Amino acid sequence: MISGKFLLTSIVISMVVFPLSVLAWEWEDTFDVSGVEYVYSLLEDSGGYLYAGTNNASVVYRSDDGGVNWEPKSSWGELEAKSLIEASDGFIYCGTGGSLMGRVYKSDSQGDSWDPTADLSGTSTINCLLDASDGFIYVGTTVSSQVTIYKTNNGGTSWTPAGTISSAASVYCFLEDSEGSIYVGTGYSAGVVYKTTDGGGSWVPTGVLSGAQTVNTLIQASDGRIYAGTGYSNGDVFYSTDGGDSWVPVGNLSGVSDVGSLLEASDGYLYAGTGYTGQIFYSMDNGTSWQLTTYASGGGARDYVIYLLESSDYFLYAGNGWTTGNVFKTSTAIIETPTPAPTQPTPTFTPTPSLPTYTPTPSPIPPTPTPTPPCIHSGDVDFNGYFSAGDAQITFNITMELHNPSPEEFCAADCDWNYMVTAGDAQTIFGNIFGGVCSEPIPGL
Repeated sequence: MISGKFLLTSIVISMVVFPLSVLAWEWEDTFDVSGVEYVYSLLEDSGGYLYAGTNNASVVYRSDDGGVNWEPKSSWGELEAKSLIEASDGFIYCGTGGSLMGRVYKSDSQGDSWDPTADLSGTSTINCLLDASDGFIYVGTTVSSQVTIYKTNNGGTSWTPAGTISSAASVYCFLEDSEGSIYVGTGYSAGVVYKTTDGGGSWVPTGVLSGAQTVNTLIQASDGRIYAGTGYSNGDVFYSTDGGDSWVPVGNLSGVSDVGSLLEASDGYLYAGTGYTGQIFYSMDNGTSWQLTTYASGGGARDYVIYLLESSDYFLYAGNGWTTGNVFKTSTAIIETPTPAPTQPTPTFTPTPSLPTYTPTPSPIPPTPTPTPPCIHSGDVDFNGYFSAGDAQITFNITMELHNPSPEEFCAADCDWNYMVTAGDAQTIFGNIFGGVCSEPIPGL
């Protein structure tokens, strides 16, 4: 690492599936701008625009087409545009520095215009910015003596000191972990990670990172580990599983003087941008071992990869510098994105008109005719053949003549023979002959 040249802020990217085969891509240079020696910071905003902060008269460049073309969007006179973030208030903030006082600018027009925030007296460089979950924007600075961290919750109208770190000359990176604790990576003579759990009221040094002179980058991976990239003369990667109480060195990045940027990408790999020859490594086992990707170098004898970014369409970008400032991009996306299934047209349902229900009118059922039983009329039957009493015939005939009943009346079902036959014994004999049933056929009829 080159002292005061690195801006690294935390990047934590969610894991997704569909990784490609190992590194089925190469690095391609997308940035060919004369006069740029360093690309310190990269940003993709919520609208998909890419930004590059450079040392070229504090120029921020913007690309609207995925890095194919870059257009300058600022010029403030300071020497370097060191840090870029998009905050939750909708503004893009840029921290600057160099020989003049460090200052933060902001834009709500995708970089077309910028407004200065309040002065940060005593600072020479704004190395890093953090939009924290507590509603404050924090700035990490470089000063001539002890480091002061500042914060604002009013868009930079004013800045409030958020603690000092007397043993450090620069704050190079921020990280807010999943529990809301804020970490800073510091250096120059000794690389130490400090931590606050009270919004900067106090900063406590974490465990020792053996051999580190600067802490250039901090990230939290999806498994909860916190990784630190260190350097100045010997670049290493450390991780912590206990909130920084202890740090474990991982891997062996041979020949690396600085680890300038760390990134956990959507393919599940860890990437490390390094110096001094612009190498980018990747690890498939949480940093235990590292393999070299293709070079992302500007072609000079000395190059440093200062910033790594994954875009929303799964391309990796690398900002580097020393000989020439470049922005490199992977030749393909690092994961295969599933092709959405074509939208099937929603079938239009036309209901079939209901046919009227036909209920046949039942045909009237003709009444069942009541069979007319054979009826007894006077003179039809010689009752003397049935009745032993000789007067029975006379009695019957007299009854019929007196009452002259109709056949229906005479054949009524109640067979009230007393109506017709008055002689008691004749009634008995008459009922016995016909079984008491009016409809019983009478012999001889």
